[in-house]
Amino acid sequence: MRGLEVGGDDYIVKPFAPAELVARVGAALRRAALPPVGRTEERYADEQVVIDHTAHAVTVRGEPVSLSPLEYRLLAALVRNAGHVLSHDRLLDLAWGPDSLDASPESVRLYISYLRAKIEEDRRHPRLVQTVREFGYRYVPPRARSGSAAA
Repeated sequence: MRGLEVGGDDYIVKPFAPAELVARVGAALRRAALPPVGRTEERYADEQVVIDHTAHAVTVRGEPVSLSPLEYRLLAALVRNAGHVLSHDRLLDLAWGPDSLDASPESVRLYISYLRAKIEEDRRHPRLVQTVREFGYRYVPPRARSGSAAA
C-alpha cells in the first residue's frame, strides 16, 4: 500500500502469475497513452448532437440534455473517437480514469444504457451509440450513417 501512497499506479503481490503481470503492464500502458487534458476541440457538433466542452453542455436534436459527469465523459470519449470501436477497458480508462479500478465492464454497459436513454430517439434501437458485439461501443454521427448507407 505504501507504494500507491507515494505515487505508484498499481502493485502486485508475490507470488504472481506472469499473465497477471502482463495484464497489469498492459493496463498501465493504456492509461499512459490517454490523450493529454486540454488538447481537445472546445466544441463538437453533428446533425443531432452538440457538445460544448468548455461549459460541459450537451444539446441533442436542439434540446439541452442533462448528463451526469460520468455520462458526459463517456459521451465525450465516444465522440472524440467517432467511428472507432472503443473496448470496455478503453472506455473505463477514458471515462472513469484513475477511478476505473472500482468499475467493471458491467459499469460501462450500465452507463451506456443511461446515456442512450438520454440521447437516443429509441434506446432499444440505438443509432448514435452502437454496440459492436464482443468488442465494445462506437459513436456513429448521423452523416456517417447516411454516407455508409449510400455505399
